[in-house]
Amino acid sequence: MHKTPIVLAALFLLLFLGLAAAARSYALYYDCSGTQDTALVVMNSGGEATHFTLKLYDAYGARLDPKADSWDLAPFESEYLILSDLIDRGEARFGLALIETPGLLTVGVETFEKEVWLGSDNIVDAVPEAGAHTTYWYGLNYSNTSKQTTGIVIANPNASVVAGVLFLYSSSGNLEKKLDFVLEPHETDYHPSTTLVSVSDAMWGALDVKATAPIVLAAEYFNAAGALLNVDQSTHFYYVE
Repeated sequence: MHKTPIVLAALFLLLFLGLAAAARSYALYYDCSGTQDTALVVMNSGGEATHFTLKLYDAYGARLDPKADSWDLAPFESEYLILSDLIDRGEARFGLALIETPGLLTVGVETFEKEVWLGSDNIVDAVPEAGAHTTYWYGLNYSNTSKQTTGIVIANPNASVVAGVLFLYSSSGNLEKKLDFVLEPHETDYHPSTTLVSVSDAMWGALDVKATAPIVLAAEYFNAAGALLNVDQSTHFYYVE
């Protein structure tokens, strides 16, 4: 049976509207444990009004109940959220934050230590849909020297289990550590670099992670005294196979 041009146009319009209304999820690492805090700058990058919902999970993947979880945004409006205002602090109050929206967002992530602003990062990519039999590769710089160490974070933004392997290379390219991991839905792993490799002036360079689904990879950088310097997030894979 041949469809008329009007019917075809209507089908294309419905498909377009369905795609436009599809929810996107922006994933990031947060920390409200100890004296650390995270603030989010949620910016409406689209030309139309939208809304978003914030979902917070602790380190074990348990869903938290923030004091507020949804906001409206006018075109190009921004919302500023201090996460310690929304949830109570605690030992496991770090892990995955998911921002779900039908719109287009840019999410700024600000890191604070003892209420002192240390730095910021920006998340511009929504979590892609995981492909079957697909491997995703992520990378960051790490350091485990006498002057600087790194806290390595791997968070699972998916509703299914993610498996993968973490690789740590020295500055000369030697593989120093290979670590298999399995993350339950919305669970977060945290690995101090000092527990993975030895302290050495050459122990810095490439942190490489492959995973069976999209992840959030983050690094917390500390100086020799153990003070937090900055947090960097990698939510965009550099290679997929």
